Amino acid sequence: MKKPILVAVILQLVITIIEINGYQFGDIIVFPRKCLKNTAKPLYMHYAIYVGPKSERDIGQGDNDIVHRTGDWDRSNCRFDKLAKVRDNHQEKKDNYLDGIKGFKPGSPDEIAKRIEKALKNCERYDLLTRNCEHMATFIRYGESHSLQHGSACQSVINVSKRAQELLAKVREHVMDEANCTLRS
Repeated sequence: MKKPILVAVILQLVITIIEINGYQFGDIIVFPRKCLKNTAKPLYMHYAIYVGPKSERDIGQGDNDIVHRTGDWDRSNCRFDKLAKVRDNHQEKKDNYLDGIKGFKPGSPDEIAKRIEKALKNCERYDLLTRNCEHMATFIRYGESHSLQHGSACQSVINVSKRAQELLAKVREHVMDEANCTLRS
């Protein structure tokens, strides 16, 4: 009887340590950028993956807490960074928006760590439509690269592919299902 209790206590401690600022290793963090006048939508969103500073999972981040791709047009730039630096007066939030969508499952911490390593080693030149920060974040979390820019003004520009349109419809449906469930509760 003592062993299951000890295991439960240790798991709770690990979960408490992992969850800092409400974020866990592998969460997608979204940063709304440049809100447009006369609209509630930001122009675009910046995406990163939370890795935690000096967390239990050392992937070379040091005291940085996110990994992301910056939009430097002239070179590839995938790197670890500080959440506060990237925040830049915009309030970030967790947005694992493909969780719960059929066909998408977050990777295990080991899978996520391997994808981060792969993304950092193979960081090609930035491309708005095929290799942006959201592509990197969704690849790291789910193993597939997608950029929907849902909730932003540039959503319609980014979502040119049929697959992106299908995924966006599923995300909208999932959000509506969650909202309806909350309203009924």
